[in-house]
Amino acid sequence: MCFIEKENLCGRFRRDSFGDMISRVRHCLFHTTVEQLKKTPAEQRWLSRQLRDPYVKSARQQNYRCRSAFKLLEIDDKHNILRPGISVIDCGAAPGAWSQVAVDRVNATGYDLDAPVGFVVGVDLLHILPLEGALFLPNSNLLEPAVQARIQESLPVGEAQVILSDMAPNASGIRQLDQQQMTELSFCVLELARRVLSPGGTLLCKFWDGTNSRLVQSQLIKLFREVKTLKPAASRKESSELYYLAKYYKKS
Repeated sequence: MCFIEKENLCGRFRRDSFGDMISRVRHCLFHTTVEQLKKTPAEQRWLSRQLRDPYVKSARQQNYRCRSAFKLLEIDDKHNILRPGISVIDCGAAPGAWSQVAVDRVNATGYDLDAPVGFVVGVDLLHILPLEGALFLPNSNLLEPAVQARIQESLPVGEAQVILSDMAPNASGIRQLDQQQMTELSFCVLELARRVLSPGGTLLCKFWDGTNSRLVQSQLIKLFREVKTLKPAASRKESSELYYLAKYYKKS
């Protein structure tokens, strides 16, 4: 084969390869567009909101597992519920952002050699990726007495000074049903508090504003000396999400 024939063959090979590459790119772009078009309006709104959310961006920059970390950071900065050396239970821990905050603030990894070492245990129905300084009980239903017993057994002295709960049921869209399920989860956390919270301890519990939330509040008032309702800045304005901060547990 002469040089000219080789050159023509190589040129054709390059053109064919380039053409194949363009075809593949067009194919990918077409399917990406189709996938975007398949999204429901609600999914499109959620994606658009996530892309604009400054807390989502900050969570990525600061290596938090999700934006909810900033809710706990704000609450703790204002109310000082976490301190080195205490034991903390994180209910509804997945994906683990609240546990990240708790591990850091109670010195659960022992990074601060001059401060006492704390302990963090997280529990959730879902799988949770491991986190240094935290003991996770994934795929565990807090409504089951056996799971609450495992939590108590994991605590260094069988008690915790703080219980955190960012739990919420999967919303069905039926307000009354969702409120009822949220109330059941809140009472489950209260039952755990009766079992493991030390005298003077603190409970931070998420709830959805509504009639049933008053039932939870009335029980908290019986069990704690101080009960506040909080709406952190990182909690979206349009959300009915609020938090009860109950302090100074009156353990009988």
